[in-house]
Amino acid sequence: MGDRLFDGFLPSTLLGAVIAGIGVVFFVVSRRPRSTIVLALAWIAFGLAVVLQPPQVDQVGTDPALWERLHVVLEVSVFVTAAAYVSALCATAQPSRRARSFLDWGVRAAYLMAGVMLVLGIAYPRQRMNDYFYGLDDPGSLSRPGFWLFAGMWILVLVLFSGLWGVLWRQQIDEGERTRAASLVAATPIMVAGTVLPYDVALWCYGAASVILLYGQIRFHATAGARSVFLSRFLSHDVSVLVDARGLAEVMKPHEVELTVVCCDLRGFTSYAEAVPSQAVIDLLAEYYDAVGDAVAEHGGTIKDYAGDGVLVLVGAPLPRPDHARAGLALANRLRDAIAEVTRHWSTGMHPLGVGVGVSSGKVTVGAIGSSSRMEYTAVGLAVNLASRLCSAAAHGEILLDHRTVELASAEGVTSRGSMQVKGMAAAQAVYAT
Repeated sequence: MGDRLFDGFLPSTLLGAVIAGIGVVFFVVSRRPRSTIVLALAWIAFGLAVVLQPPQVDQVGTDPALWERLHVVLEVSVFVTAAAYVSALCATAQPSRRARSFLDWGVRAAYLMAGVMLVLGIAYPRQRMNDYFYGLDDPGSLSRPGFWLFAGMWILVLVLFSGLWGVLWRQQIDEGERTRAASLVAATPIMVAGTVLPYDVALWCYGAASVILLYGQIRFHATAGARSVFLSRFLSHDVSVLVDARGLAEVMKPHEVELTVVCCDLRGFTSYAEAVPSQAVIDLLAEYYDAVGDAVAEHGGTIKDYAGDGVLVLVGAPLPRPDHARAGLALANRLRDAIAEVTRHWSTGMHPLGVGVGVSSGKVTVGAIGSSSRMEYTAVGLAVNLASRLCSAAAHGEILLDHRTVELASAEGVTSRGSMQVKGMAAAQAVYAT
């Protein structure tokens, strides 16, 4: 074993060490969603398998060395982690019931095949090394049963994964994961080919496969970074972290939750926008949105909509929180104060500006809807409509609350405004002001 590095093993040792080192780096520096963990482990196993790659055939005797058995374990480990990656993608996607059933079956079949390959490799290491490895370098090996035993297993692996990738590709997968998965699909046949091609050619195959995989990893992390910057403009930091860990599709899956909706808009904005230069209106909105964004981030809300001078914020989605009403009320007060400073800065004597806020709590269905090319995070429920109506009815500097918010937040210092008939609701709603 000690002479390996000074013989024909040096190229494979260096290449494998680089591949395994890349895997270690990805494992250490990643934010560690499940899919990234299993792929980092696959890199490490792949690199170590290349380190132990045999330089030539017809050298394994009746008593194979320990490293030859270890090579089998590492090779199967790459296969197992690839199956685990498919499982991780399935968990963060939104497959149909039929697709999920097929994917679950396929992953179980992959694990079973990995077990069979491990048993065969350990039971018949001599045939695996002498008959199969670099078999295309020796035409005589094509007539040996050992060659077709192991070649047949790899053919079944490629067929199985082709089916899994074909089904998974049609599902809603996170775009960053889609790129990374595509690189794995492209690299897998090249890696498998390396086991049967001549040694020198095999190393080029492993190197090419590593470059393809590295491209997918870099594109994944670049996409994830850009997405985090984008999401940080609308979602709290905790939601952005959750998206990185579970995938966008899983976090945005439609579900019902009780939350608090906060809606705010400017008073006098329409007449103001008609009277002042358009650039001044744009500058006003930019300062207004910055103030709202800072307040929302401070209280852990999620901005659902920017609609002109109106902003709708969810407190309690996508991340549920038991104190959503209390946090929503605190956010409403913060918005009133922050936006009041903006309106004082931009108001004119002829066209004064103000701010009104509405707050409502209740059961709401939230999640992403739309086509595969364009998704929108939506919230549907009476609380959303009521918050918007209360905001419209609020006077300058006033916060109107519904009864459920006052009850959940144990709000003090609020004044009853009696009942209000709200458009779209049959029963009159109890309204409070603060």
